[in-house]
Amino acid sequence: MENKKSIVDSLEKIATNVYELFIEAFEGQSFTISGYKEQKLYPILAFILTNAKLNCKYAIGVFDNSSLSQEKSKDLLGFINKNLNCCSILTDGVTYYVYDSTGEFLFDIDNFDIIKTFILNNINIDNLKKRLLKDRVQKCTSKYHTLLSFENFEECENGMSFKNKTLENQFWRNLLNIKGVEEPNLFCKYATLDTAYYILTNGTFRVSGIAGMNDKSEIDFFDEYCKTDNSENTNDVFISCGVDDCDNLTMWRLYGDDSKGVCLVFEINDLAKDTFIMHKVEYAKKHIGKYYNEHLDIIKEMNDTGIKFNELNKWKHFFKASEYSIENEIRLLYVNNVVCNRNVTWVKTPDHSILNPVIDFHLKQEVFPLRLKKIVVGSNCPEIDTNIRQIKEMLKINGFDRDNVEVVQSEIKNYR
Repeated sequence: MENKKSIVDSLEKIATNVYELFIEAFEGQSFTISGYKEQKLYPILAFILTNAKLNCKYAIGVFDNSSLSQEKSKDLLGFINKNLNCCSILTDGVTYYVYDSTGEFLFDIDNFDIIKTFILNNINIDNLKKRLLKDRVQKCTSKYHTLLSFENFEECENGMSFKNKTLENQFWRNLLNIKGVEEPNLFCKYATLDTAYYILTNGTFRVSGIAGMNDKSEIDFFDEYCKTDNSENTNDVFISCGVDDCDNLTMWRLYGDDSKGVCLVFEINDLAKDTFIMHKVEYAKKHIGKYYNEHLDIIKEMNDTGIKFNELNKWKHFFKASEYSIENEIRLLYVNNVVCNRNVTWVKTPDHSILNPVIDFHLKQEVFPLRLKKIVVGSNCPEIDTNIRQIKEMLKINGFDRDNVEVVQSEIKNYR
């Protein structure tokens, strides 16, 4: 247990230094300083700063880095609120934490001159918070000037946000492309023969609500890493996962029914930028049991600075944990909205028995960004020669022959 006397000695030293700093700053400024030390409190209520003309009063308290001192800081705030009914400023001699008369935290700052200005001018707290917010955002945008421009932000409730959706979406694309990763030009979907039959028969492509994803941790990874709010309506966001390699042994094993299925190869047309997003997934790395990702660290810093993201619930699904990096995944994401008003149906997922919304898009629709160009049939597909002929016939019957869809057998011959 920490030595109580040493804690008190440390607090006394901080209190003396802070007292002298305030005396020097406010001497002759119509302020009075009352030496109010409450030895029963840890940390210490060092003194009270009062200006009768401005009708303002501040209780100045000190604490140090000891766990006891930090733990007891709430007791000090409670004492001030109950007995003094005034704003309070707690400090360790370096950082100043400002609270209103109810004990609600307002802001913290390392610059004593700002605290001095705040007190001398009896500054409106809301205006000061806005000014400090702009300063923080400006420093953040300067730090990441290749990604951000302060001119692209505006004030919003409890922070600052991008001025419009286009600017924010471009930021996310730039962030994901920062390592020179190009956006994909192929979308390869490994599937069972049953799924291929459904797609060719109906001429549709299904996107599923993210609540029914294979691994539930995928939904929460971004929020847990960046400490962001996970309050989105998951039934508005739909997703389909693919890769850019149409004949990959690992993908056949994981998603191609052990090579008894097919790989549907789609070319990517111009995306409807407001409704569809497609990009390669970025994977965090792991070291000594802890995930790290420099781009997620940028988002975390921006969030801590006070920047609010309106498109976060779209783009956060393009970040995953390192354990999945072998997949080199591409994600096609669709956000259902009132303007598009797509027909949503519900299914029960086979893997998790979750009731989940799905949307089936017609492959011939101009709004849909994928065009079927090739089908690779797995080397373990039953009656492979016959099925290849039958797939070609289905394509012809259902109007895909005009798209010159190619049907080939997997080149992986030694699958076992």
